[in-house]
Amino acid sequence: MEKKTKKILLLSAGILLVGGGIGYWLWRRNQTPKEESNVPLSTDDSGTPSTSTGSTTTPTASGPSDVKAFQDWMDKNHPNWVKGKNLNKGSGYGSYGPSTQAAWKTYKDEFQKPMGNVGIVPKPMAQTSLISKGQNVYPRLKNIDLFQYPAGNSLMGKVISNDLTKPIGVFDSYVGDFAKIWMNKSGVKLNGMLLKAPYWAYVYKSMVKK
Repeated sequence: MEKKTKKILLLSAGILLVGGGIGYWLWRRNQTPKEESNVPLSTDDSGTPSTSTGSTTTPTASGPSDVKAFQDWMDKNHPNWVKGKNLNKGSGYGSYGPSTQAAWKTYKDEFQKPMGNVGIVPKPMAQTSLISKGQNVYPRLKNIDLFQYPAGNSLMGKVISNDLTKPIGVFDSYVGDFAKIWMNKSGVKLNGMLLKAPYWAYVYKSMVKK
């Protein structure tokens, strides 16, 4: 009878031990917050996984419609934007990670500008600055290139003016970006020889004034 009692006691103790372990495990499980299974891991721009803080890094309506195109544009226009280096289509290419998000926040307006509006648009010449035929023409710079024809590939020399308050010729007409001038100031040919006045020459209209 004594042996039987010992067996019963040992069996009861084992059951209590197993039951206590299961109960403790269930209690601990209820105390630990469950991870949201539908929240994806974010990926930084170097391809390194990072734990999500509750917001997805999947491109949204507020991000670029083409992440790769934006990253290529950043490499070209704002070098070393990813932790001091370019992405260069490397790891993280196409990922809307933290670096790309930060760059989009800073440069999205510049990226979305129409191609024709990128850079500085020169202001049109005001009507009051237009030179009329027969008016004296004054240089804006000391050295002004002279062209034979209204084209950039017809350079024939230059005129040098140490005194910008003295006229260099008489205005005739505008031809595209050039002004046709009857030059009364001698110039210097490309070969270094004297270009004796008077002579016809074309100069960029932005280089002269009335």
